[in-house]
Amino acid sequence: PTSKLSLNEQLELLGISKGCYYYHPVEMDSETHEIMKFIDKEHMEFLGKGVVGMKDSINEHFQKETPDFRIGERRVRRLMRMMNIHACYPTPHTITIISVSFPNLCRNSVPGKFLTNR
Repeated sequence: PTSKLSLNEQLELLGISKGCYYYHPVEMDSETHEIMKFIDKEHMEFLGKGVVGMKDSINEHFQKETPDFRIGERRVRRLMRMMNIHACYPTPHTITIISVSFPNLCRNSVPGKFLTNR
């Protein structure tokens, strides 16, 4: 069962780097899972929260249990990207685009107010 090809030659034939061959993924700790659950729940409730708002909410929530808990924007940004979560908010010219595309929708609207489902 021994191969006549060396490991390097086998990996080259398969198109796999040595780094991929020897890499063992590290499992996430339970704290990170709890933070991700909280991000998901908070995002479903407040779609407009970005990284900074989410960081503030996480710190506020978890400092009740652990007073010295702090999380930074970089970690929140990385977790939100990993979860493919983005803040949803109207862009500056949303009402202009809607009024040009659908003039009947904006006939009775108040200037400066966005058309939302709320």
